[in-house]
Formats: sequence, C-alpha cells, structure tokens
Amino acid sequence: MKYSAGILIVDHYGPEKTILCLRAYSNWDFPKGQLNKEESNVEAAIRETLEETGLQDGVDYILTGATVPSIVYGTGQNRKTATYFLAARISNKQPFLPINPDLGKPEHDEWKWVPLAEIGFLYPARFKPVINFLQTNK
Repeated sequence: MKYSAGILIVDHYGPEKTILCLRAYSNWDFPKGQLNKEESNVEAAIRETLEETGLQDGVDYILTGATVPSIVYGTGQNRKTATYFLAARISNKQPFLPINPDLGKPEHDEWKWVPLAEIGFLYPARFKPVINFLQTNK
C-alpha cells in the first residue's frame, strides 16, 4: 500500500467558499503527495502543498485541525491511501506551479479556485467521501 497526504485549502472570502484544485493531465486532485520515510501525514501534506503550489503553512493557509475522510483506491501493488487535512486560506497569494526538479516541469498543468458546490463535477467517484465532507462541513 502506498500512502499520500494533502491539504484542502478553503477560501472563505468572496461571495461563496472555494477550494484550491490542481489538474495533472485530465485528472483533478488537491495538493498531495507520497510520504517520505519517517514523515508523518501532516508533515508530508505541508511539504507537498509547498512543493506543488508555493503556498506556505502559517503564511498562506492555516490548518483547521480537521481531518477529512481518507480515500483508498487502486488495486494490488498500486493500492493507495490518501489522507487530507483541512485548511483555511489566510493570504491573497495565488498558487503557482513550481518546476519539479525530477520532472523538469511542474507536476500539475493547471490550478483554480473552485466553488464548493461545483467540485463534485470535476472529481471521480473515489473522492465522494472528501467532497461530501467539504460540502456538509462548510
């Protein structure tokens, strides 16, 4: 089993709440990545969010203390568990997609702030527990 962790950054300002979404190829996800050896879920989530978006914990967002339901997907050796933490946006800094030195390009092709009511249209069924949590815990 492979383990990853990420952060769901919710922007509470504006006419409706939005959440930061990232797209790689045709797949939408939230900032997340695999845990390094000896790294906790929350440490990995914070590191991956910085690496993928340039947004910093305590500067651009703060963790709320809530853990979103984990999702399990894939089969066999490709079975994965993704754990997400909820955060509130606290700065006006926009994400950017830094170059991943291993890939020579950004890990994602696009980012956008998506209204909570619309995220269910972007994500595959495996994200249903995460999306339900976000939409019912506004």
